[in-house]
Amino acid sequence: MAVAELDAEQLLSLEEESQWRVVLRQFLRHRLAVFGLIVITIFVLSAIFAPLITPYDPTRIEMAKRNLPPLTEGHWLGTDELGRDMLARLLYAGRISLFVGFTVTILSITIGTIVGAVSGYYGGIVDSILMRIVDFMLTLPTLPILLVVSAIFGGGNVWLIIVVLVVFGWMGTSRLVRGMVLSLKEQEFIEAERAMGASTPRIIFMHLLPNSFAPIIVAASLEVGGVIITEAALSFLGFGIAPPTPTWGQMLQNVQADMWTAPWKAFFPGFFIFMTSLSFNFIGDGLRDALDPRLKI
Repeated sequence: MAVAELDAEQLLSLEEESQWRVVLRQFLRHRLAVFGLIVITIFVLSAIFAPLITPYDPTRIEMAKRNLPPLTEGHWLGTDELGRDMLARLLYAGRISLFVGFTVTILSITIGTIVGAVSGYYGGIVDSILMRIVDFMLTLPTLPILLVVSAIFGGGNVWLIIVVLVVFGWMGTSRLVRGMVLSLKEQEFIEAERAMGASTPRIIFMHLLPNSFAPIIVAASLEVGGVIITEAALSFLGFGIAPPTPTWGQMLQNVQADMWTAPWKAFFPGFFIFMTSLSFNFIGDGLRDALDPRLKI
């Protein structure tokens, strides 16, 4: 009996491993997704190892070197209006922008997943109350409210920006997870778990959510780019993270006056924002295709 149980466990383990191999193979077939993953990996590693890539302090002001073009006096990407090295500021800004993007995504996906799972599983009045809250939050004009909240609380703080973005960023995931749970909770394997006396938390966290993992991970990959764009918009409008801490959006804030005389100051941070958002969208597309059982061959 023990041998039979062991063989069954081994077979299940091998089946799960083979499934993940299929997912990996499908993902690697998606060239744009692989390209996006390479770009994001380069950006993350560059942000982490920024001190090894450039010797310049991103906040050091040298007025004698204002608006130097790229490849001038040892500044690979030139300098800004205060003589600060553009490459150093881009790499250190990547730390903040990517940290905000990943943190907000993890927190908002977690909150949205829990709310959606509870709403979909319990149904009835619980579902009605939670979904009406979600509907109300979705009707709010997010960006104007973000600007007002940032202005009221002073802005400039990384964690304040994160909290504000999380508060207005979990609703889409909750509706997605609710729909998945509604379609799964009447399945036979869930009915079998109930008949065996499984607790509600066990059913939700051990069976419903794992079977909803594919759309959740795709939504998360797509949300990171959106969060980075939103943070950049706040910083561009002057309500984001306060100077001298650099972010990609903040670097775009003061370039209007020099747009034609020093275009590299707008191009490089805009390019980083564009490539980051585009790469995460490519990754999301690749994960969607890889995790779609209809496309597994």
